[in-house]
Amino acid sequence: MAYKYGYLQKKAKVWYKTWVERFYVLSNIGLIYMDSPNDKEIKVFKCVDFDVLKIPKAEYNRKWVLRIKKRQEVDEVVLQAYNE
Repeated sequence: MAYKYGYLQKKAKVWYKTWVERFYVLSNIGLIYMDSPNDKEIKVFKCVDFDVLKIPKAEYNRKWVLRIKKRQEVDEVVLQAYNE
């Protein structure tokens, strides 16, 4: 069951830190992302033991940025929405 879905910008983990548009689905199993709505999933972030943090605009010079981080691991994803 999908609660919300749509495109978000994802910050790449490479040294030049580009932002890439991905299609995301928030469902009862977690946050799933893929290149487009018709593609197979690239990764699933299960919604267990996560912190979601709002990032101040000054950190990336962008509005509506959030960080999703597993509590017991270093793995994280930084996303930007197009609006609230």
